[in-house]
Amino acid sequence: MILTIENIFDFCRTYDWLKRLEDFENTILPERWSYLEPRTDVKNTKNPILENYIKHTFIRLYHVCKDNQENEKKYLYTKDDMLCFNTGLFTKQYEKTFFLLKYEEKQGDTKVWGFEGFVKESDYRLADFDYLPKKVGFFEKIDDLIYDTSFDLRINSAHILADSANLERIPAEIRAAKNLQILFDGALEQVKKKIEANYKVAVPQYFEGNVQLLLPLSLRDPEVVDLVLVVARKNNSYAGRTCLTLDMAYNNARLIAKPETPWLARN
Repeated sequence: MILTIENIFDFCRTYDWLKRLEDFENTILPERWSYLEPRTDVKNTKNPILENYIKHTFIRLYHVCKDNQENEKKYLYTKDDMLCFNTGLFTKQYEKTFFLLKYEEKQGDTKVWGFEGFVKESDYRLADFDYLPKKVGFFEKIDDLIYDTSFDLRINSAHILADSANLERIPAEIRAAKNLQILFDGALEQVKKKIEANYKVAVPQYFEGNVQLLLPLSLRDPEVVDLVLVVARKNNSYAGRTCLTLDMAYNNARLIAKPETPWLARN
């Protein structure tokens, strides 16, 4: 097992990390890698979604390759003192890109890998590699990504609204409204109809090893999404206990693919 630690910052030395992320963003296909609403709890304010994507790609690699030599050969490549994995992102010329590391031991440091850089498939440092690793996926079955409209949506809105974390994600102007549960229940009924009209309204996300679905809730204006409900399949129904902000939802959804559904793909 090459990846002995699942936290990329504990596994290797990431020199000039934020600068390299910024340079990398400038070389790949353009998309939104920043939050719509500024956050004070993150160090990276320029492209935190890109950073989250790279970090969680590494975590996914760790779990997929752990105790599985076939997956290790498929998703990681080592040659001499070099190691790389596929980022799953493409340059503006549609070249695949890779996270490249070099073996380097330093006295007093348990990390033995150093970050060489984000490189494209034509980079000279990859020229002698016998093959280039495949992109690791975040889901097992394509069916997990699609909302099945034949299933019931069972949501206990009173339980959700009793949770302080969920409440904090609701727009401040209606957070303390006496009719908040009525607004929430009305938004649930509306989103059910939207999904019946177009199942693609439900967007898949990856979170802590599981694929879930994101449903947009409009509490104030039918055309404006205020909150995102997370639901998971349980037997032949969907259940949900957590709500997210749009930024949180986009962050998690981006691990699977660039969101194209209009309500989430805002710039």
